[in-house]
Amino acid sequence: MSRSSQIDEAVKVTLYMPRQVSETAKVFAANQNTSLSRLVTNLLTQRMTGVVQHTIEITPEMQRTLSARAKNDGILISDLIPKIIASTLLNDV
Repeated sequence: MSRSSQIDEAVKVTLYMPRQVSETAKVFAANQNTSLSRLVTNLLTQRMTGVVQHTIEITPEMQRTLSARAKNDGILISDLIPKIIASTLLNDV
C-alpha cells in the first residue's frame, strides 16, 4: 500500500526545513506510530481548527461494548467516543 493511500484526497507537498528538524520529526512520528505526513497534517489541522486528534488503544472487550452502544445509538464508534468523553468530563465538573 502506498503512503498516499493512507491519507484521504492526498496531495504531494514539498516542505523545506532544517535537516535536524526533519530527522527529529521522523523519529517523533515513528514513536507515535504515525507517518511524518500524518503528523504534519494533524498539527496543521489542530492549529487551523483547534481540533486535536488522538489515537487510543481499545481492548477487544471494550470494542465489543462500544460497538453495541454505537449500534444501539445508530452512530459510528468514532462519533460515540467523543460524546462519551464530553459527557464524562461535563459530569465531573
